[in-house]
Amino acid sequence: MRVLIDLDGVIADLVGAWHLWHEANCPLRRNGHACRDIRQSTEYRIENYVECGESIQNFFDINPYAFVKPVEGAIEGLRQLVELCPDYWVISTIPKRYPHQYIYKLNYVASLKVVDARRFIAVRDSKDGVWGTILIDDNPDNLETWSGPYRVLFDAPWNRQVKSQFIRARGWPAIIKVILQYISQEETYGR
Repeated sequence: MRVLIDLDGVIADLVGAWHLWHEANCPLRRNGHACRDIRQSTEYRIENYVECGESIQNFFDINPYAFVKPVEGAIEGLRQLVELCPDYWVISTIPKRYPHQYIYKLNYVASLKVVDARRFIAVRDSKDGVWGTILIDDNPDNLETWSGPYRVLFDAPWNRQVKSQFIRARGWPAIIKVILQYISQEETYGR
């Protein structure tokens, strides 16, 4: 069993860090306008949610991972996942305009000290060419195009409107439960 875990939104709270950056840098906010809390965005393209239209891509001009905290429960969840499934990979898409983000993401993974940074895969366009048994991602588009057997949608405000065939995990305990269920099925049915 090979488990692929998306970095941004599943392990790293990139949206939380962008929210803090956006509050400090939004031109409307500097003029006294209160901006919406982007952490509550109901669309995946959160730059569409903010009034000033400030794209999250502008956030990549800096090293955003210097400010990114782990998603709640991610560190303990990763410890459990590594024990249950030694064939795991942290996977992330690198924005085309910002290839230097690769090193920031790699350093972030290494800083967690829970997973082996050598198990980090960066892809340019999509994750559909990466083989695995389970993909855990907060972006429904990535899950739609991925051809592996178990697709797990990590619950977030921006994907709650998605009605799909994906397994929905509401936090890291739910991810571990999915992995344990898969292991149980493998033992029972010899997959």
